[in-house]
Amino acid sequence: MNTTLEFSGRILASGDDDGRVLIWDLRSRKPAFRFADGSPHNDIIMNFALREDKATLVSCSGDGTVSAIDLRKGKVLAQSDNQETALLSVALVRGGSKVVVGTQDGPLHMFSWGRFADMDDRLVGHEGSVDCMLPADGKGKGTGPGAGLLFTGGEDGLVRLVGVYPHRMVKVVGEHGDEPV
Repeated sequence: MNTTLEFSGRILASGDDDGRVLIWDLRSRKPAFRFADGSPHNDIIMNFALREDKATLVSCSGDGTVSAIDLRKGKVLAQSDNQETALLSVALVRGGSKVVVGTQDGPLHMFSWGRFADMDDRLVGHEGSVDCMLPADGKGKGTGPGAGLLFTGGEDGLVRLVGVYPHRMVKVVGEHGDEPV
């Protein structure tokens, strides 16, 4: 499996089954950056989110950690403690000040920007894994309507609208029947 995120129209981030994160310059088709001393993760990279204003890539992994990677300096700024469950999806909300991570067990883990060691809070209510998330305002940049809302999808086949800060399951907005999202 290979997880990718394109940004800036010419830069691409990819992650692999072994936890390696590579940053590619699409103009040269070669890696522009790879960690000299290994990756911040030691298991499959599941998802990325980009905080463009800080040139920081947030990655989550099957090893149970979330990392913030400075794209300008090519170094890990922070890494969470092991959350003791695979982390499957990640999104930024509230102008990028909050990082929300979907887990294999169902709860959403919430971190404040700059404080990644341990989560600030959890939101329970998903039955099964949370495999994908999308900020309701598109990219999680806003502070207006939708800034604290996420769409989530997962193992139970439901697409939910979830409120983050304040925490609440708003409503089910769609379903995939017996298939996971």
